[in-house]
Amino acid sequence: MIRKLFIPAALLASLSAVVPATAGAAVASRAQTCPGAYSIPRVATMPPARTATICLMNYERALRRQVPLRPSGGLTIAGNRHAGDMVSRRYFSHVAPGNVSFTTRILRTRYVAPRGAWSLGENIAWGGGELATPAATVAAWMRSPGHRANVLKSTYREVGVGMTIGTPTGAVGATYTAEFGRRS
Repeated sequence: MIRKLFIPAALLASLSAVVPATAGAAVASRAQTCPGAYSIPRVATMPPARTATICLMNYERALRRQVPLRPSGGLTIAGNRHAGDMVSRRYFSHVAPGNVSFTTRILRTRYVAPRGAWSLGENIAWGGGELATPAATVAAWMRSPGHRANVLKSTYREVGVGMTIGTPTGAVGATYTAEFGRRS
């Protein structure tokens, strides 16, 4: 099953900015189990921010008795390329200019064979300042029904978190992708 999901950047920023006070304590509790969750990504801190993002998604899955997502090199490559492309060419979409879908991007990494049985999904986000942290990004995904469904989908077994410094608008911040998959 292929799932294309997307939240406009302005909406994602709005969602992140309106976390109810009671949700703040729950998010803080989750983030304490994931070092780097509140760190604003910088070039030197990209690997810990990526690890924190996966940790936070797995925390949400554990609360619902889902198996944790394992990191995938192929999915990470696809995600990093897409995050970098969105920033360098200044667009924010699951479909890159030239009509290149996330499925095509993932197939190019050879994560799955074109004619095999597989399931793929993608979440994207960007933010500046405190909205660029792994905690803010995962919290926004969890408030969006489609993005939440991807994080919690029980059939997904692997994830690649792509990140780059910068935003599609040229503002200071970070851009994230989460590429979800299962190979059969």
